[in-house]
Amino acid sequence: MVMGAAALLLNACDSGGGSGSGDSDGSTTVGDTVVGTQDGGGMVAQDAAVGPVNDAGTAVTDAGSGLPPGNDAGSTPVDPPMNADCDQSGFTAAQEIAVVDPGASGTYMIYQAHSSAQPPLDLISIEINAAAAPASGSTVDLTGRANMSLAGADLVVALASGCGQQGCASWLLADGGTITFTELSQTGSIVATLTNVIFRQVTVDQNTGMASVTPNGATWCLPEWNINSAYEQPPELPKGGPAQPNCVAEGTGNLQFDNVANLQLQNCYGETVSLHDACGQSKALWMLATAGWCTACDQLIASLKQQFAGADGIMSRASIAAAQPGLDMWVILGENKQSAEPTLQYCEAYAQEKGLDPAMVVIDWVNPEVSVPLVDPEGYAIGTNSLGNVWTVMNPYLVEANGGVTLGFPWSGVLRGSNMEYVWSDYIPGSDINQTLGELLQ
Repeated sequence: MVMGAAALLLNACDSGGGSGSGDSDGSTTVGDTVVGTQDGGGMVAQDAAVGPVNDAGTAVTDAGSGLPPGNDAGSTPVDPPMNADCDQSGFTAAQEIAVVDPGASGTYMIYQAHSSAQPPLDLISIEINAAAAPASGSTVDLTGRANMSLAGADLVVALASGCGQQGCASWLLADGGTITFTELSQTGSIVATLTNVIFRQVTVDQNTGMASVTPNGATWCLPEWNINSAYEQPPELPKGGPAQPNCVAEGTGNLQFDNVANLQLQNCYGETVSLHDACGQSKALWMLATAGWCTACDQLIASLKQQFAGADGIMSRASIAAAQPGLDMWVILGENKQSAEPTLQYCEAYAQEKGLDPAMVVIDWVNPEVSVPLVDPEGYAIGTNSLGNVWTVMNPYLVEANGGVTLGFPWSGVLRGSNMEYVWSDYIPGSDINQTLGELLQ
């Protein structure tokens, strides 16, 4: 997703994964890891795995010359081009892509048009919450949508410029014009037209997800843009199971529905915490991975504290169980503020700063890096230091997308408390964390 809570490139955090670095403001996510030699070198976003593809067949060229004359052989005056007050006008695509992203915050339908097959590039992005998608045949007025809350936004129409491996130089939101959906189907295509759209540069408050027009910021006009693309469906992914009714010390595998092996990590106090010590003690164990530089993680933790912190304002495993009987949680610190290995001292300071019980925060950094196999395509893997232990016993279901692999914080996984069955994690298509926890906590 591209913006806000519904959006990756402005509001999700990028994982360095031991091979790259994240942005301290959580503003961009790019593919850190090259799969084989097929590096598309383009935009890859957490949850979205959106990147350039070798598809020149559907590129659209926009003349950007204003509105056409009427049907009277040109006797009706042509409206003036809408770029009179715009810094730029029109768009020419070298390639387009449409994907269905079953991410942690819900399933989104994502369309992007790229001005080039390689960075630097500009892009148009349309992201739609599948659960609240506009009906086919409907028209949405985009006026005023540059000043909006991006937290859970159902429709985001954006344009970005100067995009490269380190993100985009600027993001602009549609603030005028319309989008008409001739056809829109999660399992089919997006056929739509943008008409007289004005994009305005925005600034996003990373704490609230609120976007606002940047004073004296850039503007970009798009008189017309036609879209006709079939959505690429997520691949069929391998499953494990059926799980044994009780915990299995060595585990039965690392795929969804397998029993997870007894993971042991150090908490901020230097104490060894064993996963299987919690067998049968809860209905659901939430494994929440964070990084010191990740502002999206900070926002999530702050939200969770509002629900689960004790009277002292500290969130602990005990306070979580008291607020939500049956729920347990590990907070897994994968990287420090410099995308490097967190020390015990850093871990304790991090926990205190975020209002977390240091005993519930564990460190997961592996030296040397470990190899985590991809589920698609088979036979490929990425190397990582961060989360190397967790992702060894819980396959994160990473997939290659146009030469890159998406890694992002925060990352969540859910285990069944009775037997440590791997039930769900962020990159597994289908349900989301709220649905998963709700079912386990019944």
